[in-house]
Amino acid sequence: MRRVAALGGFLTLAAGCAAPTVPTAPALFVVTNGIGSGEMRVSMPKEGCGVDCLGVMGKGAALRIIGHPHPGSRFDGFSGPCTGRMPCVLPFDRQRWVAASFSDAAARYDRPLGDGRFFVSSPRAVALDKGGGGAVVGVRDAWLGRFDREGQKAWDLAGDNRAVTAVVFDAASDIVAVGGARVEKRGASGGPLWVFDFEWGSKATDVAVDAAGDIYVVGTFAGVVKVGKQRLESAGGLDVFVARISPEGKPIEALRMGGPTDEREPRIATEGSSAVHVAYVAGGLEDEFKRPDCGAARIVSFAPFGQKAWEAPIEGKARVEVLRTTTGGEVVAAGRFADGIKLAGMALRSNGGNDAMVVKLDRNGGALWAKSFGGTRNDEVSALDVDSSGRIALFGTFEAEMKVSGTTLQAKRIRRTWQHGMSFDGTTLDAWFSVLSPEGEVRSAKAFGGSGNDFALAVTWAEGGDVVLLFDQEELSVSSEGYGPGSSLQRRLVRRPAEAP
Repeated sequence: MRRVAALGGFLTLAAGCAAPTVPTAPALFVVTNGIGSGEMRVSMPKEGCGVDCLGVMGKGAALRIIGHPHPGSRFDGFSGPCTGRMPCVLPFDRQRWVAASFSDAAARYDRPLGDGRFFVSSPRAVALDKGGGGAVVGVRDAWLGRFDREGQKAWDLAGDNRAVTAVVFDAASDIVAVGGARVEKRGASGGPLWVFDFEWGSKATDVAVDAAGDIYVVGTFAGVVKVGKQRLESAGGLDVFVARISPEGKPIEALRMGGPTDEREPRIATEGSSAVHVAYVAGGLEDEFKRPDCGAARIVSFAPFGQKAWEAPIEGKARVEVLRTTTGGEVVAAGRFADGIKLAGMALRSNGGNDAMVVKLDRNGGALWAKSFGGTRNDEVSALDVDSSGRIALFGTFEAEMKVSGTTLQAKRIRRTWQHGMSFDGTTLDAWFSVLSPEGEVRSAKAFGGSGNDFALAVTWAEGGDVVLLFDQEELSVSSEGYGPGSSLQRRLVRRPAEAP
């Protein structure tokens, strides 16, 4: 699908009738919004735009625009100089912009959560309780919001300029959230139950809860950090800390991981109450946007906590964005890698730039399988979840084009064509979603996105084979006079059947 359809002065009709006289420098740009997909079918009717515009530049030349949804999507209508769902006719007298919106026909709900501000929340910022209600980080100007199973907001918490990075429910459906140097638990109505603060200079990045209700917080620190009576001292630069906290908020024990180089972006997952798994990047560099880039990633298992059971280093440049366990005790890790990597004897090779990766390890750290997906640009897995049957939901961001097994996903291209034949082709970022079998076979793959940039944030399984997706979408707006576009970032919470087209 083309994000921006442009017709220049060289446009002619395939039929035998000559087209109306075209003005000297007109162009039509159509931008799309929403999580569905479709195309704009543009033609030049020989009758022009009728008596209403005979006196305008171009002597009545006109363009007819029809919104056509792709399978699985709905056309919700135009905005700007065109409105409604019916075909729109515009004078072809100058540069004009039109916005069109497409929605996901399979979505149970699609809730906009933002109001144009840029969020600082992390991808791991959504969780569901046993009743299907959700906790979401980053809701308008609130740092935490609670939603029911239909996606309706129950409450939110604003203030404190909190930058929460992860959230999880415990067995009692209380919410545990971490961010900065703080971990806190809140009840069903949002009231605080307890707060635990690590020392200044610490940064909590992920959280998990075991079957006994104990809370495991992972993060980074420099120098010294105290967790209860334990004192952890860095071996150099940033190190990883893992803290075990009781359901009542009391520190139980902690451990340190790392060497003389910086350790970054740790992730954590638990297996019932018998094992804790941690992934992190050692010696990672920063990219041009000052984000920690790929380095020497590794996955370490403790069973019980504090006693290392196994370690699975990833040879090459990789970054684990998310870590989960199956009901059988296997570990599933996903993220991105560059060039080529090896894990437990299995090798993956990038198609160019960063590629998305997902690996499954057995209870002893041996690789069961490893998969990579991508194209020649940058692609990644931002989030994953595993359901009770072992199916794996992957949610990520890709650029230009990526291959997911036998399916090729394309980010919608921006095409601008001018009278003298000059054109500019560019790509933006789209979100992608895929379901894998327990054996790693791709069951479905789908792209989400409009004309702006789309960023996958989080995914979690819901009952009935549904998934709940959280992502940011850059919405493009057009004025009623046809000038534009302006843009703002919109956070969306979507529930849909996982394998619907």
